[in-house]
Amino acid sequence: MYNLQVTDPSGATTCGLVYANSNDCTVRPAEYLGGALGDYSNAGFTRSGENFPNGSTTYFVPPTITDGVPSAPGVARNSFWGPRYSSVDMTLGKAFGLPHLPVLGENAKLDLRANFYNVFNQTDFVPFNNGQQQIGTINVNEITGTQTVTSPNGTFGPGLNALAGRVIELQARFSF
Repeated sequence: MYNLQVTDPSGATTCGLVYANSNDCTVRPAEYLGGALGDYSNAGFTRSGENFPNGSTTYFVPPTITDGVPSAPGVARNSFWGPRYSSVDMTLGKAFGLPHLPVLGENAKLDLRANFYNVFNQTDFVPFNNGQQQIGTINVNEITGTQTVTSPNGTFGPGLNALAGRVIELQARFSF
């Protein structure tokens, strides 16, 4: 995705080009030039620029903005793979019956439970947001119609944040 910024006659910058006041600033690339690597393992997303080592703007052609409308995208949605997600959860529990006492009632018991989340402690990345998917910024001057592509995204490609690791939750429940 490219971040689209339009400069109007007053010099203000906006991004609601296609739909006025939409504040939708993203447009898809016109073409994928190829050459990106294909390491879709989690290790491939931990190193900066692993699948796109020459920078994000090297692999994609920005769309042409004509009369306020971007050209048709040549890269379909969901064309590239992100890091895999895998989480195995497990629960262990045991209930102990308590002796019959007038104070406790007939069915008094103590339940002990341990919940394990992400048992194998695998690294799972936070899903990519638009900031991580930005290839660069397209600046369009509404008066002259000139278009410049700037600001290649230095964080394009790698996973920047991870979800929680292994979590263990202990529970005790007394019912009477």
